[in-house]
Amino acid sequence: MFQIVVTAIMENIKQFVKDAEGCDFVRFTLADFNGIPRGKLTHIKNFERFCQDGLNMVIVSVGLGPSSEVPNIPKITELGFPDGPMIPQPGTFHKLPWAANGKYQVGEVLCEQNWQHDNSPTPVPRAIARQQIERLEKMGMKILSATEVEFQILEKDTLEPVFPGQDIFVQSTMAQFEELTFDIITNLKEVGIETENFHPEQAPGQMEIAMKPIFGLKQADNIFVMKQAIREICASKNLTATFMTTPYKSYPLHPNLHAFNGFHFNHSLWDIESGANKLYDATKPNGLSELGSYWIAGLLKHAPALCALQCPTVNCSRRIGQPWCPDKIIWSIGSRLVFTRVKKQGEPGLYLENRLPSAAANPYLVMASTIAAGIDGIINKMQLPIENDPNAASFPRTLEESLKALKEDKVMCSALGEEFVEWYTIAKTEMEVAVFKELDPTPEALEAERKMYLKFI
Repeated sequence: MFQIVVTAIMENIKQFVKDAEGCDFVRFTLADFNGIPRGKLTHIKNFERFCQDGLNMVIVSVGLGPSSEVPNIPKITELGFPDGPMIPQPGTFHKLPWAANGKYQVGEVLCEQNWQHDNSPTPVPRAIARQQIERLEKMGMKILSATEVEFQILEKDTLEPVFPGQDIFVQSTMAQFEELTFDIITNLKEVGIETENFHPEQAPGQMEIAMKPIFGLKQADNIFVMKQAIREICASKNLTATFMTTPYKSYPLHPNLHAFNGFHFNHSLWDIESGANKLYDATKPNGLSELGSYWIAGLLKHAPALCALQCPTVNCSRRIGQPWCPDKIIWSIGSRLVFTRVKKQGEPGLYLENRLPSAAANPYLVMASTIAAGIDGIINKMQLPIENDPNAASFPRTLEESLKALKEDKVMCSALGEEFVEWYTIAKTEMEVAVFKELDPTPEALEAERKMYLKFI
C-alpha cells in the first residue's frame, strides 16, 4: 500500500513538471475562507522540489480577514503560528496567459495544506469540498454543476461603475466592453475554463458570467480561478472588478435602485454506474424523483447554517429578502423568487438552482455545504415541505445569526468538520461581526464595508 501511494505521488510530480514546461514562474495558491487567493510565487527551478516537499506558508493564512486581519484561533496561537506545507493538488496546474503582460510565462497550481508535525490536513475550503464530493461518490453519485456569477466593473480611480444604467441584456453596452469581454472569455478558455454566456446585468457596471456544467470539484476550482482572472484582467486595463455583494445602495441615475451581486449554484446528481440523472423521475407529475425531494428537503432543513457559508459577509445581509434573493426558506418549480428552484427540462435538463449564495461566497464552501445538507436529506429520507410553503421560516437576517445557526447545526458541523466550523466562526465573528453594526443603513456604514470587502472579495 505504501509503495502504491509513493508511486502515485511521484507520478503526480512528473505530471506537474511536464505541465509546467515553458513556465518561468509558478504560483502556489490556496483559497482562504473568504475565497481570496493566497500563496507564494517561485521560480521554475524550485518547482519540482516544492511539488515534492510542499511550499510552507503560515497556517493562519486560511483564516485571515478580507483585509488580512489575523484571527485568534486557539490551536494556531498555542502552537505559535506554525507553518504548514501547501500541497499541490493533482489536475489543478494551469498557465495564466493574462499574467506578466506576456513578458514571462506564469503558471499556477492549486493547493491544500497540511500540518508540519504529522502531515494531517488543515481545514482549508478546497479540502472540505473534496471530502463532500468523496462522500457523494461513496453513495454512487456525482454532482454536475454550473453557475451564474454577477460582478461589477468600476473605474479604478473613482470606483464608479463603468456604465451608469440598468443595461441588462443591452447589446450596445455589451459592444462597448466587448474587448474586455473577449479577453476574459478567451483567457479563461486558454486555462481550460469553458463559459456559456456573458451579458450586462441590472445594476450599473454589472455583468454576469455563466459557466459550462461540469462534474465534481473541478467546477469549484474553475469558479475560484475565474474570479481571480476577472480581477487581474480588469486591473491590467485600469479597472476594478468586485464580487462584493452590495457595493452601493443607490446610484445617481437610479436613487431607488438597490443592486446586488449573486451567485446561483445550479446542480444535479448523476448515477456513477448508469449515468442516469438521479433527480429525475418520468413517472412523477413534476419530474422530481423521490431522491430529489429528499435532497431538497435537506437543503431546506439546513438552510440557516448554509446562510453562514453562502452569504458569508456582513455586507451580504443587505441582499437577503431583496429582489431576486430569497427571504423565506422555500422551494418551487420554476420560480425565481425562492431558495431552491427546480428547473424542469426532462431528464438531461432537470436540475436545481440554489439562489441563496452571494457573489462574495467561496465556491468551495458553496459546493461543500450544499452537498452536506443534501446528503443528510437523503440519508434521513426527509419529507419535502409543500411548494411555496406559506408557513416556512425566514433566513437569518444577519451574519451573526447565521453563524449561530451553523454552530448549532450538529449535522453540518460533523459533515464539514468541527475544526473548520470553529476556525470559520471565530474568524468571521472577530473580524467582521465585531467590527460592524449589521444592517446599519447609513452611507458611512456602507463606505466602511466597501473599504473592507471591495478590493479582494
